[in-house]
Amino acid sequence: ADRLAGESAVPTFVGPVLGSVQGADGELPVDMSYENSPSVLFDAVFVVGGRQAIDTLKTHGDAIHFLNEAFRHCKPIGAVGEGVELLEASSIVGVDLAPANATTQVTADRGVVTVRDAGGVSDFSKEFVAAIAQHRHWDRELIEQVPA
Repeated sequence: ADRLAGESAVPTFVGPVLGSVQGADGELPVDMSYENSPSVLFDAVFVVGGRQAIDTLKTHGDAIHFLNEAFRHCKPIGAVGEGVELLEASSIVGVDLAPANATTQVTADRGVVTVRDAGGVSDFSKEFVAAIAQHRHWDRELIEQVPA
């Protein structure tokens, strides 16, 4: 987050409902709901980790649709920790995600940047900023297979 703020990014927290959600470090304000704010309104999507949050989001079709839509529109997508599992639960295809057994390895493939463990966040930040700077990732070959 600090790296993105240093690059003049303006984060908007999107969740299932407006108001706030309980995170591991306290309440997090939700600026927009994914049901009423399509991902095409954003320059990039970042999926945070957290076991309870991701297990819940995997059951929300609108959350999955939000990611699929961002992918179809060639937007940069980043995920850390359990957030990578939400990408695995989505219908995105044709890109590599960070392998489950290489926890600090950052994988950047056609604008999708992932890492399984926070130990790799520094490298992740660098790769995600580069993906955002490219704006769109037109080299996604299989986007027609992704429902959105």
